[in-house]
Amino acid sequence: STYTIAGSANRSSPSQHQYFRNTIKTKGYFSSLSSFVSVDGVPITDAAKLQCSVWDMTFQRGDGVFEVCRVVPSSSSIPDDNMNITDSKMSTKETAKPRCINLHLDRLERSAAAINLKIPPRNQLEQWLRDAAKAATSMESNTADYGILRCIITRGGGFPGYGDHLGESLDAPSKTFIMWQPITQFQQIFKLLPICAPWHPGGFGQKQKGGYSNDDDNDEDYNNEWSAIKWLSYGFNVHTTRLSRTKGFDDALLLARGYGVPDDDTTAQSNDNRVVLDGPNFALAWITHDNTFCTPCWKQLGLLQSTTCTIAIDAARRIGFDVQEGIYRLADIKKDAKAVWVMSTTRNLIPVVSIGDFHIPTDFELQSLLVSAMDGIIAETP
Repeated sequence: STYTIAGSANRSSPSQHQYFRNTIKTKGYFSSLSSFVSVDGVPITDAAKLQCSVWDMTFQRGDGVFEVCRVVPSSSSIPDDNMNITDSKMSTKETAKPRCINLHLDRLERSAAAINLKIPPRNQLEQWLRDAAKAATSMESNTADYGILRCIITRGGGFPGYGDHLGESLDAPSKTFIMWQPITQFQQIFKLLPICAPWHPGGFGQKQKGGYSNDDDNDEDYNNEWSAIKWLSYGFNVHTTRLSRTKGFDDALLLARGYGVPDDDTTAQSNDNRVVLDGPNFALAWITHDNTFCTPCWKQLGLLQSTTCTIAIDAARRIGFDVQEGIYRLADIKKDAKAVWVMSTTRNLIPVVSIGDFHIPTDFELQSLLVSAMDGIIAETP
């Protein structure tokens, strides 16, 4: 059979994922989509009744880890240039996989190790995620959307102050939840509000003997006791987004403390001198006028490694761009960038048209080239 996928309204990002998303949006499928959920690898029939104990330390304190992984078509079901798919197995569960799953598992293991959280073996987690991708997309109502998988691992209860007084009657073990859901529909462009984020691990520079250092060349001693953990405690992140939206922006661009800028300097010029980190739940990257792909270095700054940005870095090199991961101030972006994007699992690439009152041009042709190269890398990844 031949399947024709509806054209994307977002021509700036013509990946296969955008086409599937817009098919659902235009046909109103969201109202009828069911979901897939498993707990410790066991599928749950009613996703709406998924439960976590209030005595679970993760529920009370957010002391757990998570990953969000995009589900993509397998290489046998990627649309051609005309967005046609010729595949007799399109609606079977053999046509979907978690996108670049090893990047997510690497980050999940780093996060769990950093907070001393015992998690299931890697091969078991991988199998559960692959099973979820296949099961979710094999559902008749879900074949139009590849969606995302959310993996949450809790610490459980029974620790002092967290249900230990209940003794043997307490039922709050550590759990691994894997949930499928449709991809959130985001706007086609982003306006970012630059905000200093003193709560951000990257806001304190690298940890050195005797204190903190702003040594741009040292990427080995970043503050890994606090950074690079994909914690479930995202309260600061959510509130930063909320504050940005109350001021008429779509989201925030987080800036670091220090790096030569006094804490009590809140002028617009001080923001230009501050070091760029990332967004509340996305990475930032840009192309300069001399065609260099730039992004803040997660190792030097103690950021979460963005899986989407990692794919984009490989794609930029494949296209032939120079790539520079480093420490950049906001003024560097304003001076050198000819196109800027937010990048995340749920957003893929979305162009940034303004940071504060500074306007940035869009380059849809360049974005199309980058996304196409990313799709090629994804298709080659098991």
